[in-house]
Amino acid sequence: MITQVDVFGKKVEVLITGEGTQTVVIQTGMFCSFYNWIEVANELSTYYKVVLFHRPGYGASELSEEERTTEQTAYELRELLRVLHIQQPIILVGHSYGGLCVQHFTMLYPEQVTSLVLVDSTSMNLHRLDELDLPTLDETDSDEKWIEKCLYYADLDTAQLQQEVFPKLTTAQTTLLAEIQKLLLSFPISPALYKAVSSEIIHWKDCAQKMKNMQPFPNIPLIIIERDAHHSIQQAIQDGIPYEEAVALETVWQELIHEQTTLSKQSQLITAAKSGHSIERDRPDIIIEAIKNLHNL
Repeated sequence: MITQVDVFGKKVEVLITGEGTQTVVIQTGMFCSFYNWIEVANELSTYYKVVLFHRPGYGASELSEEERTTEQTAYELRELLRVLHIQQPIILVGHSYGGLCVQHFTMLYPEQVTSLVLVDSTSMNLHRLDELDLPTLDETDSDEKWIEKCLYYADLDTAQLQQEVFPKLTTAQTTLLAEIQKLLLSFPISPALYKAVSSEIIHWKDCAQKMKNMQPFPNIPLIIIERDAHHSIQQAIQDGIPYEEAVALETVWQELIHEQTTLSKQSQLITAAKSGHSIERDRPDIIIEAIKNLHNL
């Protein structure tokens, strides 16, 4: 069921499925829609109540005036849980930038999280990626380039964005319900999305530094799911990235992912073979199985 609820005076788009006593809350990555997590949510709904939501500016969620920081996202998630009357500690899942957000939430409200799953998550030490010499990638994928592009897109209307980004469905997405396909196609042609993302990028390194200065991470069950390094390097090369840059980037990314295992003494590292960064699309089975097996930690 996709619905909208009021969080701090703004409408937030929420998907809720399943009726289990334990709740799984999924926080998606930057630029990412929870519609891409439909398969994961449906499979988990047999065992859990599953909640996915769009941050302000994403999907049908209204963009608020606040800067888009991981701390603000944590405040909003806490309020969302209150509005949905979810009082029992949750299993919290975060992908990419969403992983940074759920780490911040867990540090602020450890009593509300029973287990944490980080899916190829952004690291609190993400600044180390900027220290790499990646001239080709820096031409298109630096923070400054993405902020510039997002601010440009934020000034366009939906028709203009349609021509700029030309959204298309993957083969797997064409098997989804027609309503979900329509939502997936409309998701990347919203100016509010790019306004929100530009703010997230502007603040994420400061957010990460602030988190590093906080209290120790709670010792809770922690699953870290990493992408396949070899597969990711091959993808980067196919996208026109020089081999040396692809290897250098992936080496540091893997180091940052592996460092996350030190956050908790109850951590487990899982590699999603033949998957790139979008593990929820490439290997949803890995995420589903990891969450179902949490009780074994």
